[in-house]
Amino acid sequence: MSILDRIDNAFAADLDCNTDKVILLALARHADEFGACWLSWSTLESATKRARGTVWRALRRLENAGEIVRRNWFVESQYGRQSANCYILTSIADTPE
Repeated sequence: MSILDRIDNAFAADLDCNTDKVILLALARHADEFGACWLSWSTLESATKRARGTVWRALRRLENAGEIVRRNWFVESQYGRQSANCYILTSIADTPE
């Protein structure tokens, strides 16, 4: 699926909140052909011009609406903490290629 198809799918999503749509569009722009993307908080904040709390709430609403699925990604480190989230856009993941 091309980047334009991913963005079209995100734009067509039936969402009530404009912020949710902006976040979904940012995720779609960075998603791979399988609908997965790994974006840092700072990248999402910068790309959407939204504060961290606003981004966090929008991501939760998108999860609850079934637009995205969040997967935690851990990398071995001396602190053993989570290093990133993987966001999977369900409209892309469900589309057969």
